[in-house]
Amino acid sequence: MLINKNKVIAYGEPEDTVNEKIINNLYGLKDKNFNNLLGSVELSNKASGIKAFVVAGDGTGAPLYRALTKKEIGIYSGILHENDVDYEIGRTIGIGMDTMGAFKSIDNETYLKAIGEISNSDFVIDAGFDIGNINIKNVDLIKEAIKSNKKVFSLRSEVDGKKIYGELSKKVNYENNISDIIKQVKK
Repeated sequence: MLINKNKVIAYGEPEDTVNEKIINNLYGLKDKNFNNLLGSVELSNKASGIKAFVVAGDGTGAPLYRALTKKEIGIYSGILHENDVDYEIGRTIGIGMDTMGAFKSIDNETYLKAIGEISNSDFVIDAGFDIGNINIKNVDLIKEAIKSNKKVFSLRSEVDGKKIYGELSKKVNYENNISDIIKQVKK
């Protein structure tokens, strides 16, 4: 039983009655959101002004989303699979995202939409995600950003960047941590 201000707002087994809306209302969460799947509370990204496009996956985006949100930097992320923890954290924070169903290869329509969002962003961050057959187009997103002279940061090593981006890697800003990226973009 969940009670708020002397009123029963939910009754039954937690699995049947507790959801994100009820928890947000129960605790009066403003500028924060509860994620039922993860059991976490995340700050809401309501930033305007500077906007980052984050290319992530495997949980590599979650710490970036949180840090950028705290620094009031807007976020768009792509292309995430809906079974990825980055998707859940991003959804809870309220960032814009281009997504694909679980285990599906990135289709051309979603890829082109993400390219459009990159052009609307101030910079791009390669979160250092693992690369496989279903997300290889995320590498292409970053290559397109580099070719269009968008400022690109990467949390990969420079050696890995050279293997992935070839000659284009010379135009990537390799940083060791998230704080260093934030310092660069807040200048």
